[in-house]
Amino acid sequence: MQKSAGKTATLNVRIDPTVKSQSERVLSQLGIPMSTAIEMYLRQVVIRNGLPFLPSLSGMTSDLRMDALTAEELSAQFDERYREYQAGDAVSVSDFRKEVAAWTNA
Repeated sequence: MQKSAGKTATLNVRIDPTVKSQSERVLSQLGIPMSTAIEMYLRQVVIRNGLPFLPSLSGMTSDLRMDALTAEELSAQFDERYREYQAGDAVSVSDFRKEVAAWTNA
C-alpha cells in the first residue's frame, strides 16, 4: 500500500464515551495514539479486504456488552471466537454478508 506523501484526511466518528475512555487507557499503556490505532485498523481492513477479525454471534448473549467486559473477559471472548474459527464453527464472510443484507432489507 502506498502512502500519500504529506496528505492526510480527517475522520469524524461518534463513539460511546465509555468505549473511548477505555480505549484511550489501553492505547496509552501501549504508547499508541488513538489516531495511529485507527489508522492501523483501517490499513488492516484494506490489507485483508475485510474486517481484521471474524464477526460472530455464536455464544453471545443479548445482554453481553463489550464495554462492560474486563480486559480478561474480553480476551476470553476473543480466545473463544478464535477456537470456534479454528474448529470451523464460525460464520463465513459470505454467510455474514447475507445475514447483514437480510437485516438491512427487513
